[in-house]
Amino acid sequence: MPSSIASTVVVARVLARSWYSRPLKLVSALAGGIGGVMIVCAVLMIAVPVLQSTRTPPVDFLQSDVVAIAANSHAGISRQLTDASISAAGTAAATQVTISSTTAAPLGGQYTPVMVIGVEPSLISMVDPVALTGAQLPSTVDDRGALVTREWSQRQGLGLGDPVSVNTPQGARQWTIRGVLDHSVANEGSALMVPIAFSRQEFRKGDNTDVILLHDLGATERRHIESLIDGAATVTSPDGIFSSYSRIYRTPIMLVSIFGLVALLAGMTIIFSVWRITQDEVAPTLARLRLVGATTKHLVVGSALVSIPFTAASYVIGATAGVLVGSHLTSFRDQLVNFTGHAFGNQITFTVPVVGSAVVSAGMFGAAWVAGIMALRRVAPIDAITQRDRVIATPSGRPRAFAAIGLCCVGVATTLTLLTPRPIQASAAVPLLLGLALLCWSLPALSGAFIHRVAAGPLGIIVGRQLQVGWRRNGALAATFAISLLAALTLFGVAASLRSEIDRSVDRLTLGALYVAAAPVGANFAEETISPEIRQRIAQRPGVDQTDTFSYTNVALPGGRIRVECFGGDVSRFNHFIVSDGKYEIDAMSSELAGFLRGSSIAVSTNLARTQGVSVGSQLTIPTPNGHVAAEIVAIIDDSTSDGGMVVAGDDLYRDIAGIDAGSYTVGIVPTPGTDLTALQADIQRLVAPTYPRAQVLSATDYRYELGSNLSRLMISFTAFAWITFAIAGVVGAATLATIIGQSRRAAAVIRLGGARNTHTLWALGIMSTITVILAWAIAVPASYLAVRIMISVQAGASGLTPVAQIPREMVVSSLPLALITVAAALSLIARSSLNRQLWAELSDE
Repeated sequence: MPSSIASTVVVARVLARSWYSRPLKLVSALAGGIGGVMIVCAVLMIAVPVLQSTRTPPVDFLQSDVVAIAANSHAGISRQLTDASISAAGTAAATQVTISSTTAAPLGGQYTPVMVIGVEPSLISMVDPVALTGAQLPSTVDDRGALVTREWSQRQGLGLGDPVSVNTPQGARQWTIRGVLDHSVANEGSALMVPIAFSRQEFRKGDNTDVILLHDLGATERRHIESLIDGAATVTSPDGIFSSYSRIYRTPIMLVSIFGLVALLAGMTIIFSVWRITQDEVAPTLARLRLVGATTKHLVVGSALVSIPFTAASYVIGATAGVLVGSHLTSFRDQLVNFTGHAFGNQITFTVPVVGSAVVSAGMFGAAWVAGIMALRRVAPIDAITQRDRVIATPSGRPRAFAAIGLCCVGVATTLTLLTPRPIQASAAVPLLLGLALLCWSLPALSGAFIHRVAAGPLGIIVGRQLQVGWRRNGALAATFAISLLAALTLFGVAASLRSEIDRSVDRLTLGALYVAAAPVGANFAEETISPEIRQRIAQRPGVDQTDTFSYTNVALPGGRIRVECFGGDVSRFNHFIVSDGKYEIDAMSSELAGFLRGSSIAVSTNLARTQGVSVGSQLTIPTPNGHVAAEIVAIIDDSTSDGGMVVAGDDLYRDIAGIDAGSYTVGIVPTPGTDLTALQADIQRLVAPTYPRAQVLSATDYRYELGSNLSRLMISFTAFAWITFAIAGVVGAATLATIIGQSRRAAAVIRLGGARNTHTLWALGIMSTITVILAWAIAVPASYLAVRIMISVQAGASGLTPVAQIPREMVVSSLPLALITVAAALSLIARSSLNRQLWAELSDE
């Protein structure tokens, strides 16, 4: 065996035996790697499918030069404008597509989200021929047939000729599967393809079209069409057809992104810190090998042979755990998709999370590994062996300077947060995080210097001196705890603040006694509405005094889509609007809403006024099937139920935007005096269930809960992730803290040599660890109040919501015991290992 290879093998064997003799090193490294990878992978499992859903075309396999004209309103593009656009396209091939979001199921089965794609035979000229292999498009409307993908049909247990129930505005309709496509041609397989005339008939679209696909469109013709459509549609690539829908859940996605960044940083910090500490642990061993002739190359390759398998093992376990956690949180992804009202395919994506977490794991391990080797080269071998390279942090040294800079950073962050306008407050995040990190790195060392100066005996030697000697490690541990706790408190606080604001608005908008919905509130899609005929039958039931309707749709504005709402009936008996600014009194706003919202007059919510920068008298350009309407804002309503804001339109304008035959999402009911509400609720349920199998008849309390909990449930999910992150940090921290405590074993051995008992040294090490953890807690808790305000300011740019900042007291109180449990776990680990070793074994390492 060549000498170079033999030397490398010797290095690997020595390091392996070193880890075997001190298993805490291995446990700490594995725990850190597993925890960090799990956090990163789980977050990516949740966020990536939702982000990808709005970046896919409605029909797959489209040829590269296909251009789309996508409608900006739910009603689509009018027949007149469609014909004019196709005519303006010149010789370019054209085909029309309708898109309807609803649910479908085998007869008697469970309904699942699907897109119904209405197409013309000319679509075949736009797609790769392989797309439609396996079946041909049904040619007649009377056939009531649909094409499905093989993947979807197998999931539903359906085959050729089987009936399928599809929910439409007219109720549940029975279709027949006339063909099974071999490939997923739309919406990741969750789609039914039907003739466009059949789709228009079933979903009451009239002659309108949702998307026009053009092939070989010239630049001149494109400019002509862009001027011709006049805001009714957008000329884009097929990949951009649904991009505006991402605005509907921009706040949750932004919070997911922020949380993902925090989780990514936490995971990276954990992985790097643990492996860096592990490298530091084996530094004396590597230094001895340098004394006997091992070169840097031998050390690098030999340590890699030992470390890389453990890194790979921690990655495999962590990625597996992250995939399992992310896979079991499908409700979170579903809630985000439900925010759009569009039945986007939301399949689990493994590639990005698995590859992303692998890159993070390898990158952080590599950085820690290289940093450890480089640090070892800068120190004389004999100093590394005896650890005389460790410089005690005196109060006049770096810790004091770090503390002063940290306090200045926190002061700047406090000033920006409390004394500046909201758009500027977001900039306080950088000095706040910097100040928190610097304080975490400095205060343990300064507290150690103070203890060493005032305390005598083992307490002063072990606690004080070791806090100073290991100030870098203690600072890294404190920073990890503080950042994890800060993330948990911040996300919990933002969620609680938003939920309180939402609940107040929901209470004002739900004054009825019963509410009827065509599908579960919060899980209903764009086409699951109650028809005017069913609403009329509800109004005629015995015991019903009055009904009103609530309808909404989404329209594209610059920057994304916003909600347009419409209320019907005597609004004052079902809603209490608060007008913060407008031409009308509050009472008039409540009772005569339909009266003054005529023509192009609209009201907007306060958060829309903030995000769009509009006021009373301003105009908003609202797209319609024939172009656009310059709508005048006549009132601003205090409302927080919509993400990004909403527009309230009168009946005529709303029907133009949403479609002439647009149904209602809910019908509110006020019973006649003396009516048995429970009996009336059951009677209405029996009335609507045959037409709408997913219909709900809810009491005001239940409806209020469901309506307000859409965004609230997302906020709760963020807090759950925050707790998971903090719990993982606790587990990793226990193992890491045990390793750090183990660094004090020589000092403990010296004290024991002088007659001290194990319990004395254990108490001293416990005090040292508790001081580090309590300092991290004391830094993170005050900083969390500033962080909550900063996060509210950040999300206000997307949602326009500006709730009062709240601090989650229950989490603040429970987090300290959790941190102390981590200390106890670390002490238990160290008590079972280092403190029970013979003194000669500990001191011989010197």
